[in-house]
Amino acid sequence: MNASHKSDAKNRLSDLLSKGLAIDIFLAEQALAIEEVIGKNAEAINKANFGRVFGPIQTVLVRDAILATCRLFEPEKQFPLRSIPAAIKLLDAQIANLQIEQRHYVVDWLVKQGYEQFKLAQLGDRAMTQLLLQTFSERVPQGESSHLTKAWKALKTRRDKVLAHHEVVEASALPQATYADLDKLLDYAKDFVSVIGMGYLSTAFSVMYKKERLSSDAGVVGRGLRRLLRKTGILSDR
Repeated sequence: MNASHKSDAKNRLSDLLSKGLAIDIFLAEQALAIEEVIGKNAEAINKANFGRVFGPIQTVLVRDAILATCRLFEPEKQFPLRSIPAAIKLLDAQIANLQIEQRHYVVDWLVKQGYEQFKLAQLGDRAMTQLLLQTFSERVPQGESSHLTKAWKALKTRRDKVLAHHEVVEASALPQATYADLDKLLDYAKDFVSVIGMGYLSTAFSVMYKKERLSSDAGVVGRGLRRLLRKTGILSDR
């Protein structure tokens, strides 16, 4: 294995995860954290006559969450992207140059997906990477009729026809995407970044991605907004 090729492949993978996927996950969850606080306290906000202030903020937050989530799953076409399909493509193309640094982490995740540990122990890095890519590729929301795919298509349609372009179309006629759809897509993305980041880069993105709906760092801004609403008297201290 050529050392320079190995280093280049690792650097490119690190760039995709740390400068692309991890950032978009954070941006989407940060927007959802703020929007959730506003939504849960809408009655108190409206009662304090701030509905016209926070209403447009909610619109922007939902838009940003959709845009960031869509970027995570955008397939590469004309230009290079920092997306999950791009990362899968890189892993596949550079399979000979990418070493699994934290093998136990990858094995543990594959066992949770239903694979037998004793069979995994017999696999070399190349075969395990192929299995990992197959497992993630089967779940990536492109072309299948799974709930994850339907969620992605609904978000992408709204992004393309309403957010990126102002098409002459009734929004009510578009497939509807829910907060649960956003959560499912972000859970997949967090799973991907956590496993690939630790497995191949020894980077613990999983520390950020707890089991709660929102990543720990992204939730900070939501808690800060609650404190602000209490200090301004919009919310009670209860």
